[in-house]
Amino acid sequence: MNVTTLFGFFALLLGGVAPEPLTAWMEPARLGVEIGMTCTETLAELERRGRTAVPGKEKGHFLVTLSENRSVTLAFEKDRLQSMRFELSDFIPVVRVALAEVETRLQQRHGDPTRKIERPPALVYDGVEPRIYVVASVEHQGAFGRQGLGFLVVRYFAPPAPAS
Repeated sequence: MNVTTLFGFFALLLGGVAPEPLTAWMEPARLGVEIGMTCTETLAELERRGRTAVPGKEKGHFLVTLSENRSVTLAFEKDRLQSMRFELSDFIPVVRVALAEVETRLQQRHGDPTRKIERPPALVYDGVEPRIYVVASVEHQGAFGRQGLGFLVVRYFAPPAPAS
C-alpha cells in the first residue's frame, strides 16, 4: 500500500474526504487540451482555465508553470500540439510516491507497459494513443540527487507519422 492510499484510508476512517492523488494534475484532461489541437485552440483553452503559457527555449514550445515544482511543456509541430510533458521536481521520497501513483494509474487504464526499465525507472506505452513515456530520477547520484531532489516526467505524444 502506497503512502497516498494509506492517507486516503485514514481520512475515510476519520470521516473526511480522501486526498486527491499527488499526480492527478499530470493528465492532459486536467488542462482541457488534447494532442492534435491547434496552437490557437490550445492557448485559448489554457487562458480560459486561468493558465498562462509562455514561449519556451525551443521553437514551438510553451511552458505552463503550475507551481514552483510542477510544470507542463507543450510542444507544437506544424501548428498542432504534438506532445505534453508533465514535470514534477521534489524530494526523492515524494517523487517515488508520485511514480508509484502514475504506474498504478497507467496499469489500470492501459495494462502492462510495452517496456519497463528499472534504472532509471521508466515506463513506455507504445501501444496506446497518445503514446506515453514516464521517466523518474530517484537516485542520490548527481548534483540534484545529492541534495535529495528528484524528478518525474510523464510525456504524452502523438506517434510519428508513417514513412511514405
